[in-house]
Amino acid sequence: MRPPRPTRGLLSLAVLLSGADSAQWIDALATGPGTRRTVVVLEPDVLALSPAYCGGTTAQQRDRLAQIGAAVDRLERQPGALASS
Repeated sequence: MRPPRPTRGLLSLAVLLSGADSAQWIDALATGPGTRRTVVVLEPDVLALSPAYCGGTTAQQRDRLAQIGAAVDRLERQPGALASS
């Protein structure tokens, strides 16, 4: 499943979507494969380019980490899925 619009360079899905929209997108991604064995790799740069390292605020960093944690938790609940960040 692709993000709702193209992401390029420093523009990641976490930047494009609010917390609720991100959760909805991750939920759709998680249910897509059904029970088939699936590997999901979250954007590796989502941590390296997180607000704490790119001039963001403490609140933005907390939100980003919460989004990542929620995404991994949701994906790991899906039968057959292996999630990694």
